[in-house]
Amino acid sequence: MAENPDRAVRTMAMIGRRPGMSFEEFEHYWREVHAQYVADIPQITRYTQRHIVPGDEPDNPFGIDGFVILEYENLEAKKAAWASDPGKAALADADKFRALSARVHFEDHVILDRTNG
Repeated sequence: MAENPDRAVRTMAMIGRRPGMSFEEFEHYWREVHAQYVADIPQITRYTQRHIVPGDEPDNPFGIDGFVILEYENLEAKKAAWASDPGKAALADADKFRALSARVHFEDHVILDRTNG
C-alpha cells in the first residue's frame, strides 16, 4: 500500500521501562515529565498514553509497560515534528525512562462502533 502524504498519520509504540526502574517510577516519569516534552511538539494533533494496569502486570513476559499513540495531520507533519527542537528534546528525554520501544504506523478500519448513538 502506497502512503498518501496528505492523509492523517498515526504511530503506535510499545514502551518498556529501563532496567532497575520500578513500574511506579516509570509510570510517574512517563506521565508527569516526559508527557510535557511530547505535548510541546506542535505538529502532534493527538497524544495518548496507554499504561499497563497492574495485576499480574507490570512484570509481564513481554517487557511492555505501556503503549503510546501519536497522531499527525499528515506525513510531512510527522517528519517535521521529530526534526524540530521540541521533537529532538522529547527523543533525548525518552532515554531517561525507556529501554524498549518498537514503533509501527497504522491505519484504522473501524468495523464496529457502538459509541455514536
